[in-house]
Amino acid sequence: MDLKKDILWRVTIVYFAVALFAIIIVTRVIIIQFVEKDKWKSKAENVKVQDIIIFPDRGDICAEDGRPLCSTVPYYDIRMDFTVINDKDFNSNLDSLCNLLSSTFKDKSANDYKTAMINARKRNERYFLVKRKISHIQYKEISKFPIFKLGRYRSGVIFETRDQRVLPFDLLAERTIGYIYETASDSIIADSVWGKKIRGVGLEMAYDKELRGIKGVKSMRKLSGDVWMPVEYGNEVEPENGKDLITTINIDYQDVAETALLNQLNKSKAEWGTAVLMEVKTGEIKAIANLERNKKGNYTEEYNHAVGTSIEPGSTFKLFSMMAALEDNFVSPTDSINIYWGEKSYYDRKMRDSKVGIYKTLSVQQVFEKSSNVGVAEIITRNYSDKKSLFLERLKGFGIHSPLFLEIPGEGMPLVKEIKKWSGISLPWMSNGYEVLMTPLQLLTYYNAIANNGKVLKPKFVKALRKDGEIVQEFPTEVINQAICSKKTLRILQNMLIGVVEHGTARNIATENYKIAGKTGTVQVAYSSGSAKGHRSSFVGYFPADNPQYSCIIVIHRPSEGGYYGSEIAGPVFREIADKVYSTSLEIQQEKLIAQQEIKELPYTKSGNWDHLKYLLNKLNINISNEKVNSSWVSTYKREEFIEIKPKVFEDNLVPDVKGMGLRDAMFLLNNAGLEVEIEGIKRGRVTKQNINPGKRIIPGQEIIIVLG
Repeated sequence: MDLKKDILWRVTIVYFAVALFAIIIVTRVIIIQFVEKDKWKSKAENVKVQDIIIFPDRGDICAEDGRPLCSTVPYYDIRMDFTVINDKDFNSNLDSLCNLLSSTFKDKSANDYKTAMINARKRNERYFLVKRKISHIQYKEISKFPIFKLGRYRSGVIFETRDQRVLPFDLLAERTIGYIYETASDSIIADSVWGKKIRGVGLEMAYDKELRGIKGVKSMRKLSGDVWMPVEYGNEVEPENGKDLITTINIDYQDVAETALLNQLNKSKAEWGTAVLMEVKTGEIKAIANLERNKKGNYTEEYNHAVGTSIEPGSTFKLFSMMAALEDNFVSPTDSINIYWGEKSYYDRKMRDSKVGIYKTLSVQQVFEKSSNVGVAEIITRNYSDKKSLFLERLKGFGIHSPLFLEIPGEGMPLVKEIKKWSGISLPWMSNGYEVLMTPLQLLTYYNAIANNGKVLKPKFVKALRKDGEIVQEFPTEVINQAICSKKTLRILQNMLIGVVEHGTARNIATENYKIAGKTGTVQVAYSSGSAKGHRSSFVGYFPADNPQYSCIIVIHRPSEGGYYGSEIAGPVFREIADKVYSTSLEIQQEKLIAQQEIKELPYTKSGNWDHLKYLLNKLNINISNEKVNSSWVSTYKREEFIEIKPKVFEDNLVPDVKGMGLRDAMFLLNNAGLEVEIEGIKRGRVTKQNINPGKRIIPGQEIIIVLG
């Protein structure tokens, strides 16, 4: 009896517990269904709706003429989901697909493709890789292959789009263009892009914010079958594509610089070299090449030595030593300097010239032209040994101790040591470019100032930002220093730099076509205990010397064949670049022709557009009777000492008088008047006849014949 009661009691407890649980569930269902209906409906919608990030297109990096140096190109990975395709579609098309894949990519046989796909299907792989990185053209062709043409939801094919930055001109200015990449390390953060850390080099890194654009957002709803569709009234922000970067790089000059540098590096078996071409008046970098020998013995752009490598400039630094001595009026170009036959000891270290035992004395001008180490050391030590702070202040006053603060990251730091860190030989050795550091681009900047009448300009890599074909921002030239030295010193230094090429160490690169000004440099690398581990050759200067347009620096590190002096290793590279730039620069040629032209007799001039004629006559320094002609069109008459100008007036609907005009102006006027022009005879010279007399009423579409002679 007790056992029966005990069982009944337990069953009752279980019954009431189940009943209570059921009541709670029913109550909760009612609450959810009726009381909290709106709340849970909203949450359900949120689960089905997601905001999808739409990434913008990255802007192009372009040359100065708009041609792309770096652009974004889509590539595709082909993958397959074998759980989607049915047996019939798979088996009936597999052989054809594999044959086409094999003939297209030529990487595997058709049987290899077939075996891999059959095995992947047996494993029910949902993300099987068929091929990586196919181009957009290949994608359009392959999407029509058997199986693939059935579409995503029947064949299981997945074309994953991946954007990749490509260089249309291969390795031209590769390191200057640069790159960026993502990283998770906080220790190397350069910027933050949509929650990801990035770092990089070159213009890609410097202008990443402008190039990458602004992300967009679109609300998408998930439907059955893993299909997404836009939400009509959801969030939608269109992405803003990145801006294009218009650089200062001239593709043709860049090609010339890289080719000339590469040829010399191969010839001299050097470790690395750099070449930079700058426009004198603007500071724009027209070409910048950096080539370094890799483990395979090939030369590639691994590092931007022009921007990032701080080196002892050697004899090219003598410019600043001379500048200091001239500014302080310690020497003049004709002063005589004892160079002790090219060899002298300073404390425990002996200094030698490249040629010993030839000259006992040289003028200051000759010391610079022949790059006498002893001569420069004597000028500086005799005048600054008890005025070390004055010499240091002079160098700092030129600005060579400060970085240029380039937009490209990674600029090497210059070094001009404080006096407390000098040794007994610091002054003579510093005067010749040792115990100081400058990057090649920093050195070029200050030589460019000599060409630019003393004005120091910040090197410029970017001209403008472009968006949708329109220039939206321009970058002006920045002036670092309006005058690096006095006009008197500047003229002396300009003559000295010309003398180096005409009479000094760089005579081998002189040319009759134009003048070159510059300085050679040869540095002993890793100099210690009186011995060196190779040399570094350099030449820096500008051309044409009498009307400077471009400055250029060449640095070649540790050549092992064909010599090591700057004149024989770096100088010829400068000359090759200068020759090709000079021969292809229309601006230089035009200025030369105008400057050299001697007008012995006033020329005959054509009647025509007054603005064009006035510009030409002023350029040729030809006297004219009246510059203040109030007319767009004029007639010209040759007089003994000047060209007489008279206004030409044309009335609407009347045939204009085009006799005496050139073909271009005549065609412009006649066509604008509504006449059809026929030309008889030669198509050059001036209009001598027109078959319809001036002043006659025009019949629209009427033909007029003109004769030139």
